[in-house]
Amino acid sequence: MAYPPEMKITLVERPDLDETFVDSLEAFAFNNNLVRFDMCCVRLDPGNPPAPLTGRRYPVGRVVMPLDAAIELFNKLNHLFSALEKTGIIRREVTGSFSAPPGTTSH
Repeated sequence: MAYPPEMKITLVERPDLDETFVDSLEAFAFNNNLVRFDMCCVRLDPGNPPAPLTGRRYPVGRVVMPLDAAIELFNKLNHLFSALEKTGIIRREVTGSFSAPPGTTSH
């Protein structure tokens, strides 16, 4: 929801709020002016060499937000990624997407 610019909104921190680790995103959708996506975490199955590794992707959270909030998220992530690109932490590919330089990992 877009709030009037003259409205004062104060962020109230919640130290009791749990953090959720996410290593992948799934199921992006747009419906009724809402953006919805699932945040997931891959968990590896027990290994049995020489069989190839296998894993399962589990949803760990679902975010639903109005389009205005999704645009705000996009703009803030774009600003963050531009700063990370300037410092060399990530790089922009020819396609316009971002990637980590070779030899680095995100987790």
